[in-house]
Amino acid sequence: MVKSLFIVGSLLLSIFIVISPVISAKSDFELLNKETNNGGTGGLLSFPAYIYITTDESALKKPLIIDQSVTVPINITYKHGVPKQLYNLIPGQLIKNQFFFGSAMAPQIQITLSVVEKPDWANIYFTQPSVLMDMPMPEEKSTISTELVISPYREAPARPYTITILASSNAAGKVQSFTLSKSITFTPSYIPMINVEVEKPMREVSPKETVNFIVKVTNNANKNTIVKFSYNAPKEWAPIINPREIELPPLGIGEATFSVQAPYGIGWHDKTTSMEIICQPYPSPISGEDLSKYEIAAQTADIRVTNYGFSIAGIEPFLVLLVIIVIALAIVWSYQKKKNKLN
Repeated sequence: MVKSLFIVGSLLLSIFIVISPVISAKSDFELLNKETNNGGTGGLLSFPAYIYITTDESALKKPLIIDQSVTVPINITYKHGVPKQLYNLIPGQLIKNQFFFGSAMAPQIQITLSVVEKPDWANIYFTQPSVLMDMPMPEEKSTISTELVISPYREAPARPYTITILASSNAAGKVQSFTLSKSITFTPSYIPMINVEVEKPMREVSPKETVNFIVKVTNNANKNTIVKFSYNAPKEWAPIINPREIELPPLGIGEATFSVQAPYGIGWHDKTTSMEIICQPYPSPISGEDLSKYEIAAQTADIRVTNYGFSIAGIEPFLVLLVIIVIALAIVWSYQKKKNKLN
């Protein structure tokens, strides 16, 4: 009896000595996991698990094209804290597996992947949201590869957005469950979409008359947009647009005024002239990027103005001289008339 108690006591003392470092210290592997949010603490009858996530986010360095999928390769590495010395104390592979991992034959661990804070304007998913990997031996690691797919929809805002991915392992035998989070940031690309309307785009004016066209612009883009205005109009119409540019938030509406003055000359006028108001959108703020790629998104508003009426423009000096002559003749005639009466 005494001999048996001595053997059991010695075994328990050996177990305590072996697992003491696990209780008091973290492994180098755990220290790599800066974003751990739920890990094991080690203990006499349970052991911590560790997960490490590595991603290749090179495809996310540029804005993501709308309605196109981008894949982010992800490696998930798993390790547990069962001490190798303690593992070797248990005789027989099947007994070891059953005692430490809860399965005598080929123990495995399930890794579940999920996305939190997922926006409704993008399709984001894992190609393998749940995977099984072989349970690694003590002080060894198991790694699996999967992919995260991101596809922004047309309504996606063109600004940086951060999602959180979770990798969780289930509890297995004496090994605890574990969850690790990692943040991934991406930016949907800018869609330069605007709508342009002109109030009363067809007008009839008299010579020398000024007419104003109100240009309304709606920003249907997924980001603040700067709209620059220009025009194609004959110089003799003295075209002016004000302001030359406006900045609009998504779904914002702004206005500009396009003014022209009908040309005038001597005689009758009856001519219709076509003009264009060009509205060019750019992302705000305008950076040093090549803006020519946005020129295809320019919207053009067509207007038609008819110059109709009679004008005597250009002969005003002659009319003034004629009036002066008439007045002078009238004075002379009146003077002669009075003089004749006196005689």
